[in-house]
Amino acid sequence: MNPILINIDVCGICNESCNYCPRSSSYPNKKEYMSVELFTKFINDCKDYTGFICFTGRGENSLNPKFKKLVEILHSSDRKYKTRILTNGYKLKEKYEWFNMFDSLIINSYESKHQMEARKKLMPRATHRYWDQSIEPEEWGETPIQVQNRTELYERIATDRSEINTPCILPASKGWIHHDGTIQLCCNDWTDTNVYGNIAHDNFFDVWNNNEELIKIRTELLYGNRSANPICTNCNRKVTDREEKRIGRLRQVYK
Repeated sequence: MNPILINIDVCGICNESCNYCPRSSSYPNKKEYMSVELFTKFINDCKDYTGFICFTGRGENSLNPKFKKLVEILHSSDRKYKTRILTNGYKLKEKYEWFNMFDSLIINSYESKHQMEARKKLMPRATHRYWDQSIEPEEWGETPIQVQNRTELYERIATDRSEINTPCILPASKGWIHHDGTIQLCCNDWTDTNVYGNIAHDNFFDVWNNNEELIKIRTELLYGNRSANPICTNCNRKVTDREEKRIGRLRQVYK
């Protein structure tokens, strides 16, 4: 069973420094980017994939010098998958044409004053969805847009151990590829220690469906055993009501 979404990070730097993000302390910017050749190899492996491929990660992907070329490759005419990008929005005007090619655009609004002011102007046109706001400005044509204030995601943070020792759906539903091509467990592993392959020489879907260690950890987490992996033991992300509904279906696969 393939993931419903594959997150791929093509850039090792970010132009924000949010106080709650490891980039502001222990995870410095690195001018490292996924190459066109590596990304092309991955996309060729996705010819039969029907889920979402999402540009997101620990960096601002639009800062990759080859962003335009990567977007063109992603949106090949014979693709079966859908596309999405998460961005802080700084490059929207400069690279409008390329952002508008995505099937879904998510703008992450943070705590900076100018972003919050811009967000307030959009809210009257927004439809509230639990922790995010969704809008579809006319100037973006048919591209759906969500505006998220990441500093308001506190409902996802557990406040005691009883909430922490609950199932986690992320590794069983979403794939994660770092800008160096490594296939990792989760977007929250800022230590880069849980690596199960590399798209440079591995087919992502072969790793996802056949790596025994990865499958075992996903299964343990679906049943609430966060001690299955060191980074999961102290993770304070709790399962949301929306995710609870999907965990039962995934448990039918991971028994």
